[in-house]
Amino acid sequence: FPERFSGATGHTGLARNRRFLDVSQNAAIPTSTLIPHAVMVFDQFTTLNPQYDGKDNDPPQPPLETGAGDIDDELEQLVTGQMNINTIPTFLATLVAPLPESLDDIQTMMEMISFYRDFPVIRNAMSGGLLNTRSNPGIASIGELLLVNPHPAANTASDMKRYGNDGIDQSTTAFDLYPIPEQDSDHEHYNTTDNAEELMARFQFLSQVFTTRSDVFAAYIVIRGYDSTDFEDGPLESLRGIAIFNRARMGSPAGEDGAIGTDDDMRDWPELIDFVVLP
Repeated sequence: FPERFSGATGHTGLARNRRFLDVSQNAAIPTSTLIPHAVMVFDQFTTLNPQYDGKDNDPPQPPLETGAGDIDDELEQLVTGQMNINTIPTFLATLVAPLPESLDDIQTMMEMISFYRDFPVIRNAMSGGLLNTRSNPGIASIGELLLVNPHPAANTASDMKRYGNDGIDQSTTAFDLYPIPEQDSDHEHYNTTDNAEELMARFQFLSQVFTTRSDVFAAYIVIRGYDSTDFEDGPLESLRGIAIFNRARMGSPAGEDGAIGTDDDMRDWPELIDFVVLP
């Protein structure tokens, strides 16, 4: 990485402020993931990791927690409020996207994301000619958004890297989020036109609210009771309800059974957060 960011412009064929953000047909994509390694890096980042923010973000979870709960413990892994980019409808994604743009431009961008997500057959063309991309629907890594419809020097609303391809210095606009204003005196302002920050400006905003996994979800449940001697007679009684599940801690490490009451904080089943009986 240091080698790629150092050296004169033209090293590896890219300017220093664009390396790792441009893809080509010759890019090496792992056959096991079909996602570029540089894209997968972004899965390791959160808006503000709840495990290191000095707050108790989750209620006590007996028997693993009692009392008021612990601050910054291993259970605080969720970044609340993020929505699954794979399941959210385009109109809702348009309304919640925090991009400081017109609603029409945001809708155009979200439609391109939907095309990339739902139609793998056009994915290679949409990613600037990148070969060997995934052939199944969906977005596996949030970093894949950086591959959506690049149009160098076009300044189009459908380009994820729009503000790094427009030839305009965005350092005085709402898209420049660094340095943090109250820390401006401690950081050097990087105001090169079409720099790495501008290339990632749209992605930076969208990654604050979208994820690729739904850990908390609702299920509509119907329970029916039948006469044990005559199932063909139809149900004698029924109960309808809505259940809220959390699957964030599902899974069992090798050698552990994930049972409640053990030291293992993983489970073989989703956690039932709430159940509401419907009339």
